[in-house]
Amino acid sequence: MSRRLAAAIRRSSAAPVSATEPTATCCGRELQLAVTTWCMRAERQQRMVCSWAKLMCRPLLASVTMADVAGVLEGLVLVPPPGGDGPLPPDVPVADLAVAGTYLIPLTDAVRARCHQAAGDTAVADGFYELTRGVARWAQELSRDWMVLYVYCEFWAGDGIHAAMAWHRGSVIFGPRFTRSRGETADPPYRAADGPDMAINAGLRALGIHAAGCVDEFAAIGLGRHRWTSEWES
Repeated sequence: MSRRLAAAIRRSSAAPVSATEPTATCCGRELQLAVTTWCMRAERQQRMVCSWAKLMCRPLLASVTMADVAGVLEGLVLVPPPGGDGPLPPDVPVADLAVAGTYLIPLTDAVRARCHQAAGDTAVADGFYELTRGVARWAQELSRDWMVLYVYCEFWAGDGIHAAMAWHRGSVIFGPRFTRSRGETADPPYRAADGPDMAINAGLRALGIHAAGCVDEFAAIGLGRHRWTSEWES
C-alpha cells in the first residue's frame, strides 16, 4: 500500500461515511467500509460511494471488487536509446511491455529493499509520495544503458495521480512532473491535467513512445495490463 493511501486510511477513520446516505445503504456495510478505507479525501467520499454503488449494484457485475476500480502502480520503464539497448538488470522482475524492446521493472517491496542499502536511501525525494533516493540512484545507474522513466500512479474509479521522472546517461531528461486528474484532489506540486498531459503520458512521449491510435501512451506501451505493482512480478 502506498504512503498516500495509508494516510487516507488514517484520515478516513476520523470521518466515516454516514450509514444514512442512500447510496451507502444500497449495498450495505461492505460498501461503507470499502469506501471509508480507500477514499483519498473526506470531501470525495460521497462521489466514491456513488461510483462503487453503481458497480456493486449492477446484476452482471456482482463479482466486482475493490481491485476492479482502484490500483497503484510503481515501476521503472526501460526504453532503448538510439543505437541499441543494454543488458537487463539481473535478479529483479522484468516484464515485457507492448512496445518492442521496452520493459517494466515493478518496484515491489523486494526490489525496493535492494535499493535501500546506505544511510538516507529510504528518504523520499521532494514532491514524490514513494520515490526514494535509493531507487532514484539505481534508476540513474540504469540510465547508462537505457532511457529510464520512473512511473507512479494511483487511481480510484477513473480519477487519480501520476508522478514521473526520466534519466539518460546519468542525467535527468524529463521531470519531475506531478499531475492529477480533474476530479482528483491532491496537494501541490500536483496540478490538474487532462489525460494526454498526465505525467506518465508526457514522460513516455519524451522518451519517444507515442499513442499511435491508442487512448494514450500509458495504454500504448501496455502499462494498463495490471492494476497493482505486485501483479507485474509474475
